[in-house]
Amino acid sequence: MVTAPAARVRITAGSGDVYVVGETRDDIDVDGADVEMAGLETEVRGGSDDFTVRVPTGTDVVVGSASGDVSLDGPLGAVSVTTESADIRAEEVASIDARTASGKLTVDLSHGPVRLKTKSARIKVGRIEGDARIAAVSGRISIADAHGRVSVKTVSGDIGVVVTGRAEVRVETISGTIKVAVPDGVKPAVRHRSVSGRSRVEPAAGDDVEITARSVSGDITVGVA
Repeated sequence: MVTAPAARVRITAGSGDVYVVGETRDDIDVDGADVEMAGLETEVRGGSDDFTVRVPTGTDVVVGSASGDVSLDGPLGAVSVTTESADIRAEEVASIDARTASGKLTVDLSHGPVRLKTKSARIKVGRIEGDARIAAVSGRISIADAHGRVSVKTVSGDIGVVVTGRAEVRVETISGTIKVAVPDGVKPAVRHRSVSGRSRVEPAAGDDVEITARSVSGDITVGVA
């Protein structure tokens, strides 16, 4: 079904996978789900079958899924995703707030803030141009290119962050290793503490970027990317 463009698309799904595609177009095309206009919003309701929603580039999207995976391709606006147990993958968004109990969380590029929260999931983030706030109970967390402020907390899991900006970085884990890397020539101000692990800071000390790293039982390394 094809509908007129809307300021925001709100999607609900059961166990079926959700595919959202942002592309150059002037309408919204839905294949495999019910559609209803509600003011400035387009509401899409799916069930146990997979379905695809094609929207104009930069559209804001809200997704709620029980157990179906959520894939977000193409340039999208502000994105919010909530699932009970499913994988979430976003290619390019203006910002993202994603929450899941379990599954994989993957964000390739966010031009703005990133907020991710999970109980048990593997979190992999590429480039973040805004601030990042990530919280998990268990699971490995990695950020390949962080420009803004970073706050990462996990109970049990390794953390890896490559810092390319000059904003504050805070990483904390109870049981897991921490690795933070800065560009060559950057002199960070590092505060680090591991109760039963080893700590190593490779770059010369300075005040280019402030890094705080804490672990109860895990090694901490601040190195050069």
